[in-house]
Amino acid sequence: MCEFASTSTLRQFEVVLGGGSLFVNAHWMAEISPYFNRICFDRNFTEAREGCVHIKDVDYADVVAMLEYICPDANYLRQKRIGGE
Repeated sequence: MCEFASTSTLRQFEVVLGGGSLFVNAHWMAEISPYFNRICFDRNFTEAREGCVHIKDVDYADVVAMLEYICPDANYLRQKRIGGE
């Protein structure tokens, strides 16, 4: 099971796909994507008010692969050193 399949303290925004739901950090996604910035935070959008977006015709496994690539995980954070070395 992938880490995005359940909510966490920071991953509260739900992305519903044909293969199931994934939960993302809305702030992180909004930082890197104008699309997610609008659907997560523009209160004129139902998705922003409900904290959930339904995306059709996108493969669940592809979205998981994208999230694993763009979202830092605990290993990434442990490997970084203070001081930039």
